[in-house]
Amino acid sequence: MKKNVIVALTAGTLLFGGIIHPSITSNALNQNLSISSVQSQQTIYFVVSDKELSGSLNGAALSGTLPVVTGLSDESLQKQINDQIEDLLDQNTRYLAEPNPGNISVDVSYEVKQDNDQVSILIYFLTGSKHPFTVVKSVNFIGGDNGKLITLNNVGDISTIERRVKTELYDHEDPIGKYDHFYLREDTAFYIENGQLNLVPNQEEFFASNEGTPTISIPLKDIDYNSLLNSEIKVILDGELLSFPEPPVIKNGTTLVPMKQIFQALGADVHWNNNTKTVYGEKFPGESYSLNFSLTIGDKTASVNNQKVELLQPGELINNKTFVPLRFVSEALGADVQWDQNTKTVTIYTKYL
Repeated sequence: MKKNVIVALTAGTLLFGGIIHPSITSNALNQNLSISSVQSQQTIYFVVSDKELSGSLNGAALSGTLPVVTGLSDESLQKQINDQIEDLLDQNTRYLAEPNPGNISVDVSYEVKQDNDQVSILIYFLTGSKHPFTVVKSVNFIGGDNGKLITLNNVGDISTIERRVKTELYDHEDPIGKYDHFYLREDTAFYIENGQLNLVPNQEEFFASNEGTPTISIPLKDIDYNSLLNSEIKVILDGELLSFPEPPVIKNGTTLVPMKQIFQALGADVHWNNNTKTVYGEKFPGESYSLNFSLTIGDKTASVNNQKVELLQPGELINNKTFVPLRFVSEALGADVQWDQNTKTVTIYTKYL
């Protein structure tokens, strides 16, 4: 029998402006899941089934169930998902058993969350001891034609999200307390649902005195949400698909890309003033047709060949990396830029060889 969701025990859900709502432990039998893809208007079916756990691993006695994903047409993505699930089992049993190997039991359960084509599998590792300790991890992915694994970095800047959460915790008197101990990591468990980013931190990320973990929900609109669909943006330069260490994002109708890679691709020299957070770019220095520009992070006024230009969206720091407006930079360095909304593709043509 397929059992695709087990709702695990958590301490409650903190919805800002509201109260903590205790959660209920339950086992739910559900039918196969489907993803309604926003990009391609197709439905992608998949199944999450139980893998019964027993025996021991890394000095921990195992019980419970681990999720296994099947049925995805993208077999490569399916393998990545299942490999990550197995890696989480190995890493967290090792972590939980390390203080007292051979004397720890770990019960594993999971639940599946889905929002359009964004799927999150939350996995709970609970020690069976006098003082239970919970570790929560999530495997998050996008379905569709260009499905991929995602992390909290794809949702927004982690430091911005953390500040937003701490601000609300301080502003609202709440019984869970001990706010100074709250911090986020790239691998903090999360899921997206009904316009809310839901964070499920481990006990040590929030506070170790609480049994179980809370779910912290904040509106996506309050954290400068980078739609996960931004990861589908393609940038093609003179027929070649460019690769970036962080995916391009769209903000206020402007595509932002990592600074270093776009300058290298366009063959420009770049200089960075860390004190003023200003980028200087130059191409063909010393020639009569030389091109230069500058822009300051957070400033909508830039300059091209010493002439002021107003930007629709300024450059900014995202996950501690400098992102710059792609069209502005490309056109300032003498290239033509075209945007295809249907395929979310930016095509750049250089004017000079």
